[in-house]
Parts: sequence; structure tokens; C-alpha cells
Amino acid sequence: MRKLLFTILFLTIIVYGDNLLQNPSFETWENDTTPTGWVIATSGFRIAQEEGTFHSGTFSGYVTLRSTSTQRIEQYVDVEPLLTYYCSLWVWQDDPHVRTRIYIRWYDSTGSQISSTSSGYSDPDSMHIWQLLTVDAQAPDGADTAHFEIRFYDVAWGDSIDSSMCHIDDAFMGLPANIPPAIGSFERFPIIPRPSVNQTISAIITDDGSVASDTLYYSTDGSSFSPVTHDSLSGTRYYYTIPGQSGGTAVYYFVRAMDNLGVSSGSDTLVYRVYPPATDTVKNSGFESWQTDSIPEFWNIENANYVKVTKSTNAYSGTYSAKLERIVTNHNSGIYQKIKVDPFDTVVVSAWFFDNDPDVRARLWFTWYLWDGSYTNNFDGYTVDSSGWQMLSDTIIAPDMADTLSIRIRLYTEGGDSLGVVYLDGVSAIPYGIDEPVPSISKNKGVIIGSTISLILENPGIHNIKITDITGRVLMNKIIHTGIKNEKININTGNLKRGVYFIINDGRVRKGIKIE
Repeated sequence: MRKLLFTILFLTIIVYGDNLLQNPSFETWENDTTPTGWVIATSGFRIAQEEGTFHSGTFSGYVTLRSTSTQRIEQYVDVEPLLTYYCSLWVWQDDPHVRTRIYIRWYDSTGSQISSTSSGYSDPDSMHIWQLLTVDAQAPDGADTAHFEIRFYDVAWGDSIDSSMCHIDDAFMGLPANIPPAIGSFERFPIIPRPSVNQTISAIITDDGSVASDTLYYSTDGSSFSPVTHDSLSGTRYYYTIPGQSGGTAVYYFVRAMDNLGVSSGSDTLVYRVYPPATDTVKNSGFESWQTDSIPEFWNIENANYVKVTKSTNAYSGTYSAKLERIVTNHNSGIYQKIKVDPFDTVVVSAWFFDNDPDVRARLWFTWYLWDGSYTNNFDGYTVDSSGWQMLSDTIIAPDMADTLSIRIRLYTEGGDSLGVVYLDGVSAIPYGIDEPVPSISKNKGVIIGSTISLILENPGIHNIKITDITGRVLMNKIIHTGIKNEKININTGNLKRGVYFIINDGRVRKGIKIE
């Protein structure tokens, strides 16, 4: 079968509904200087009925600016919160001394202003042509009324106080007559894509009418995309399969849908990487193997000018440990080892320290290297002076796209001359990985098995949702893409055993739950 590859260019066509403004084309007037339905909000300008220059109909509004302060004419419109209103205005510049824009102020039911939205300005130098000003204005949460304002601004006075002039016509504020399909709440399974394993992508697609067609497009180079039709659907959730790819491949994908009236829309482009299994643990964790008395096998010295490493028989277990000596006063340094990890791995890192020197202290320092070349750091607390061995331990979770973890043990100043010794032994790093259970949502029936809890995601975008136990081990891990504010999602907890768990959203604990 021939594989279809092509570069995609789409145009979304939106038809707009009723105009919420009265007398938007300035066709009717209460008198020569007051258009019907409009409020003259300031006194530093004059608007008059004009029949010689108009965009449509018979008349327009002819504006003469007589003040250097901002002037405006306005209407008050009832609105619904969170809906997006299309606003537009046609402007004719008679001279370069005035500019115009649309300005929307949002008010709640008590009359208190919430926020504002504005278009760009008209171009004062583009004279004697009609210019279209537009803005897509989303009503904020709690909005009840909008002030649709046409504002006039002084640019520079001309020959006289009456020399700043323009025409306005065909104002509009309204909702789309047909809303394009909404695409969001993406999920992937398995969470960690493996080489040659198919990836299931699902998304929720809704429309004010009906969804007539839908397609997922994927690419391994970010430019040429292959189309995939949905395998199945459960209510409004559509399921697609992206064929398995080789290890290290970055896969880009998005979904487009068209409704029954031919209006289409598309999602953001998302990406995941195919990971070969990572099974690394710390090598020579007990410092029993040494290339020389100053180079432990598999370990790297961060900077030998700042820290000295030697083999020591002062060991926590086994025969040897690593003696770390801070040899300069103004630089922190130590030793490190890198291990391969998978995204979202829970890694429990621990190390034993002997620190009875009041001038130095040590700690664990972690660097996550991502497959796109970037990195991020985490670090633990410091050792304390003690006459015996002490353990530092931390449970860390690999970020999305993590490829390598660098485990560093560093020496820091504590007091005195800042020079001194700490002994290191028994460094351990255990990646637990994540479970990949069969999804509890049936593709065919849409039945959620077991108990569920709800979570509100305030902001649209990509979210990482985890369930962990009290030790920090990740028991569930999902990547969810939401397309609207305050989207409600359901999380299945039916496969959890008795115990206490935490729901974490983008690194922040959102809920604690107890399963009896």
C-alpha cells in the first residue's frame, strides 16, 4: 500500500451570527450629532451624520477630535462569561492627526469592572481607504456586561483644533453563528513509548452541531504528516493508533475535525519521544573498584582542581570508601555518575556519609538531562557534623522527556577555613519505573470501571497528572491536554489497594485520598 505523505495547510472558516450592537452602521440618528443607540461618553469630540463617505448603507459617523485626551463613543451589551466575541470596525482616515481602536471593558453583575480587551490602532498614515479593525475578545469569568467603546486618540495637531478627522462605520460585536469543533483532553497510552510498539492517542471532540469528519496527523520530521483515521470512539472521545517507531524518534501529532456545516478546526501540535528501556543503576556504588587510588571505577571527578578523591578504608560497608577533600575555599565540587532513566521514573537515591569536619559539608545534587538538550536540577539537604555514618536519601521523579540522570555528591563550605574531608560510601539509585495498566475506560462501551474522583484543571494546556503513594512511588501517570479553562476530568481509582495516596498535578499536590 502506498503511504500518503504531504505537507498540510488548513484554513478555518467561521461564519458570524447576529450583531449585538444597535445601529452599527450609523444609519439612524436622534439628531445631527447623536447616532441612535450610542452613548457620547466624552465631550472632546464631535460626531456627525455623513452621507458622502460610508462603508455600507447610506451614512457613516464623521468624527472631529477637539482634545488631546482620549475620547470615546460606546454601547452596553449583555454577554456570557468565557465566550469569545468577534468585534470589528471600519475606519476611514481623513488625515494623520487621529487614530482609532476598539476597546472592550468587561463588568460583572454588580457593575464592577473585571478587565479590558482592545484591538490594534488604525494607521494614521493610511488615508482615504477603509481600514478594518478586529479583535477576538473572550469575556472573563463572571462577566455580565461589556462596554463596546470606539476610542479616538490624538496623534499630532494639524493646522487647527478641528483638523483631526476620521469616519467610522459598520461596527460589529457577536458570536460565531457556528462554533468550530473543540478538540482537547488528549491522552497517550502507553505513557512511555517503546520501540516498535504502537501508540494509542485519544482526544475529546465536541461540536455545537455534529462532528462530520476527524483525522489525526503524525510526523517523524515535523513537516511531512501522515493521516490516521480513528479506530474507535467512546462518546465524544476518539481513539487513534500511531504505528510503532524506532528508538529515539520524536513523533509530532495533531488532530483536525470538521463539523456538519463544513467548519473545521485543529488542535495544537504535540510531541512524544520513543524510548529504549532504561535499566541502569549506579555502578561501583560501594567504591570497591578503583582504576588508581585517586580514580574510582565508573565515577567522574567534577573538577580535580577543587576536590581531591582518594581510596579510604574508613568504610560504611565493604572494604573501601571514597574520601572527598575540599582543597580550595571558593569553589564547590565533587564526583558524579550518569545513569539512563525513563520519563516519569520514580528514582530513590541514597548515600552514606561520614562527616565529622566542622569546616565542610556534603549533599546530593541531581541533574536531569532531557532529550531535546536542555536540563534541570534538583538537590537535597546537607550532611551535619556527626561522629558516625549518616544517610542522605531523596525520592525524585523524572520529568517528561528525561533521558539521563546525573547523580553528584558535592562538598560545600560550612565554616572555618572551608577546607576539609567527608567520606562517601554506598551510593544507591533505584529507578522504579511506572506501571502501565490496561486503561480502565473501554474504547467500545465507554464504561469507567471502579471508583472515580474529579479534578478541575484551571488552565488549558498540557498537564501531567500522577497518583503516588506515601513513599513517593508513582502508581498512575497521565499526560492530559485540556482545551478550555476549568475543565473537569475524572480519575479512576478503582485499581488502588487500601492505603493513602496523593494526586499531583504538574508537580503540585492537589488532593489526598484514603482507600479503605
